[in-house]
Amino acid sequence: MLNRSDSGDKTGTVRIPPETIEMIQKIASEMGYKPNRSALELRGQRSYVIGMLMQPPGQRLFYERFARLLIMEQIAYQRGYRIIIGHLFSARQQINDYVDDFLSRRVDGVLCLAHYLGDQSHLITGRLAVLPNVVYFNKPLGVSNAYYVGTDYSDGIEQLIAHFVSKGRRNIGIALMGRKYYPMTERIKGYESGLKKADIEYDEKKVWAGPETMILTEELLDQMVSKLVETAKVDAIIAADDEWACLIMKRLHNRGIRIPEDIALAGYDNMSMSTLVTPSLTTVDCNYELIGKAMIDMLLELIEKTDSEKAKMQKHFIVKPRLIVREST
Repeated sequence: MLNRSDSGDKTGTVRIPPETIEMIQKIASEMGYKPNRSALELRGQRSYVIGMLMQPPGQRLFYERFARLLIMEQIAYQRGYRIIIGHLFSARQQINDYVDDFLSRRVDGVLCLAHYLGDQSHLITGRLAVLPNVVYFNKPLGVSNAYYVGTDYSDGIEQLIAHFVSKGRRNIGIALMGRKYYPMTERIKGYESGLKKADIEYDEKKVWAGPETMILTEELLDQMVSKLVETAKVDAIIAADDEWACLIMKRLHNRGIRIPEDIALAGYDNMSMSTLVTPSLTTVDCNYELIGKAMIDMLLELIEKTDSEKAKMQKHFIVKPRLIVREST
């Protein structure tokens, strides 16, 4: 239907013949024409814009992890959507600004990759509650009905322990970034359950939990090595992630401790650095590409389904990690 304000038709419209519509659509397709998004928004239709919150590029290892999730952008583009990205350096003011921006742009949904910011985590999830169709990476704290796709950190640690045991290692220690950060709480659960499955008694002396920080300083390294190696006499160490494992490896080398002959060592996340060190690092791959695909698929379902269809959707999807065995074990 075309608007005809100068026609004699009281409805102000005139019907277009089917062959004319077909011709117009063909020309529009050849010229690469796409409907104006602002016009669609004014008509109350979708904006075909998705917001994304993630860690800033300066946090190298976090960004390397999340870069693997960016398959989401490719899939969104193929489905006719655009993604606008916001980097969260801190929570309070930035999350307000980003949510206001997303609202003004009438985004159809949001992908949240950054919501574990210590005591500010609730600020992020609280503000995002005003937006339609939010999908999180990993379970958000304090949100009972959230949609999320996550990785099973606990299972990854269990796989590492089973691998160590298969190599004759039973005095297994673990180094964590504190005990409050969700990925760390899941790691300690996996550590306890993995030991139990191997019929190994849990010993708090073999657990080193530093402060809630991502930075392993020289002082913290010395504290960790002193507790796990000198006091607990471990024959294997699971590091919080690959960066920590590489720092621990260097410290042990400096002390004349051989890897894996004296102490076996494993990291977590399968970062690029894990293949660049000697010996190469045994680690766990979280399958971030699969997580990214599952996240965007879930969000697009939320956007495109009716309310009755949404009620039948699976809210949580957990991706199983896989063990990557290399020379350090």
